[in-house]
Amino acid sequence: MSLLKYQALASNWFDLGLFESVFYAYAQEGGTGHAFFGHAQPFMGLYAYVYLWLGPLGLLALQGLALTVLPAWWVWRQYGPWPALALLLYYPLWANALFDFHFDHLAVPLLLGFYVAYERRSIAWALACALLLAWVKEPFALQTAACGVFLIWQAWRLRAADPLSRRWAMAGGVLVAAGLAWFYVATQWLIPHFTGSGGGLDADAFTWLGQGLGRMVVHLLTHPWLPVTEALANPGKLLYLFICFGLLAFIPLLSPQWLIPALPPLLIAMLARSENYYSYGNHYTAGLIAPLIVAFAHGMPAFRRICARCGLSSVAAVRLLCLVLLVGHVMFAPSPLGRLFWSDKVWSYSKQAYWPDARTQRIKSAIERWIPHDPGISVATQNPLNWGHLPRREAYFAFPDGVFEAKAVPGWTLGSAGWRVAPARMRQADYVVLDEKRPWFLLDRGCLWLHGRCTDEAAAQRYRGAVAEVRKRYALVYEDDGFSIFRRTETP
Repeated sequence: MSLLKYQALASNWFDLGLFESVFYAYAQEGGTGHAFFGHAQPFMGLYAYVYLWLGPLGLLALQGLALTVLPAWWVWRQYGPWPALALLLYYPLWANALFDFHFDHLAVPLLLGFYVAYERRSIAWALACALLLAWVKEPFALQTAACGVFLIWQAWRLRAADPLSRRWAMAGGVLVAAGLAWFYVATQWLIPHFTGSGGGLDADAFTWLGQGLGRMVVHLLTHPWLPVTEALANPGKLLYLFICFGLLAFIPLLSPQWLIPALPPLLIAMLARSENYYSYGNHYTAGLIAPLIVAFAHGMPAFRRICARCGLSSVAAVRLLCLVLLVGHVMFAPSPLGRLFWSDKVWSYSKQAYWPDARTQRIKSAIERWIPHDPGISVATQNPLNWGHLPRREAYFAFPDGVFEAKAVPGWTLGSAGWRVAPARMRQADYVVLDEKRPWFLLDRGCLWLHGRCTDEAAAQRYRGAVAEVRKRYALVYEDDGFSIFRRTETP
């Protein structure tokens, strides 16, 4: 479905277009710094060449396979059909699969690989999966450490029955040390070196905990109740928890030790004061999917016992569970079984986001004709307008970046001391691509687009003002049914 979504011009600059642009720059410049700009994502180089070979459709196809086919197969073989069904109906899985492209998707097969390796008593494979998890993105290094805590806990709990408990405990210690060490190196050295900031730690969402990693840790250790109070004070965070656990009938809570690797992303979501981190429709739920499904599988026996005490037969319990899973999927998931698929309420979830119409074909043709393929020509596009050759250039902006004033484009140079940040290239958008019939965005801030229109009047006014300014500064080269392409006329 993600491939259909791309073909229907329903992918976004945030974040498929962003990654396409970065992959292109990485492959052209070879700058290792791209992998550590903003986030530490060492898989960047591999994916850059996958993108060059297979294009955006290849990226989306590989992401879909990594999120669905491989995990479902592993879960089915290790835990049986009901956990596999729960996985395939689980809303966060669909949200991650259909929300453009993110490295976070790798967390699902890697965490499942860790659990399956543990279940099959393979220390080497468990270590490999958990260590690779840290390279997905720097927050996942905390999950690597949490995987180590899980192994230590299980080794202590089963020490009398497991002759390999000491080896598992040692493996856990390795994961704790490696995860915390990589998180420190990434956030305190690599990201600041290539970005000039601490990345996510410098975001307003977390600076209320203190300036710098050390102060944040001390603040949390001296105020351990903060995740609970922050969650209780925010209805959005309570809804996030309900979606993640409630759509699995809260069964994962019946086997809590298997949730230990899920604690870092849960704590990040509860402590963040930016909605992006606890929005259940974002990719930040990727680190929760595998732990919750595995905990669901291990909680099933307890669920059956509870149902038996309530007078429900095993068959009735399974039917009740299937009903809960299916209702949750119908209510929230962007699949053909979901209610939102057949409604125009949420544009990106509706069927129109998967089937290109005649207008979409005209837009594609206009982009191909009027936007030069020259990578030196810069483009700014409205967030939900990412297509074709637009990202394959030196400067690719999300509107209105680069439109009204020049914006710095990062670059790297190789010197005797290794890759270093090169002087920023100031670039201004040569072309601007807008569509008033797609959700209105200024950068990544939308305007609550419901039933085909903007329902946030303040955001709508800001968007209209920006478009009016574009019409003053840029020449209109193409317009058709609300879709417009502008070319810069002034010298930046």
